Amino acid sequence: MADSDTNTDEDEREFLKVVAQIGGRERIYLVGDACDKKKVDGDDVGIFQEFICDMFHSSNPEISKGPNSQQGDRDGQTGKSDAIPLTMRGMDEDGGKEKRPARKTPRTATKRANIYSSKRAIDSPVIVFIFRQTFVSTCSNEGSLKEILKDVKARTKRASTILRPALIGLIRATQECAETHRCAQVLESLMRSVFHRHSPEMIWVGCFIPKTEATIQNIKKSACNVVYASQTAGVTIVP
Repeated sequence: MADSDTNTDEDEREFLKVVAQIGGRERIYLVGDACDKKKVDGDDVGIFQEFICDMFHSSNPEISKGPNSQQGDRDGQTGKSDAIPLTMRGMDEDGGKEKRPARKTPRTATKRANIYSSKRAIDSPVIVFIFRQTFVSTCSNEGSLKEILKDVKARTKRASTILRPALIGLIRATQECAETHRCAQVLESLMRSVFHRHSPEMIWVGCFIPKTEATIQNIKKSACNVVYASQTAGVTIVP
């Protein structure tokens, strides 16, 4: 038990070190399928909020969000405008006009007419895709899922950084099962296909089971690995 606790502490320190190296939590960019603060796979919470709380042990998320959130700037809610599938995308409350957030909450990605606009560029060193198992397991959503990935890829090409971001894909489920792993395989296949210029070590896909220490620690360890891989790759983005 002591050895296990020691390893956990070391992993936690390493994770926090990596977060500091990339510039802090606000440099992490979150992308997900459409979900409001409503029931998600049985839990009445936002996917982003529960992810942030589990990863950073915080009830007051401070990860930066992108310019397309709906109400996060005003009421502090997260996950209000996750990366919305093109087949069911809704407009933001401001009619689609983009603006910089006044506070640090999760970044999100949504489809817009001009995906190559510099104002919509994603310059974060780490991009985390979080999709519900129920979303990925629905075959009809595969096209929407791929479009979300392609949209994010296009927006990273407009970033000022010369390094490709580390990519993390997560399947959010209430418990780990065979279907969870199947969905993870689907997501990984699509991510590696869309981001084909990324080296294998710069992409990792796993499961996110809220309030489950083992899966959270696995995500943190894997996040460190992909970030280190992206920092040492020295690969420039080709427009």
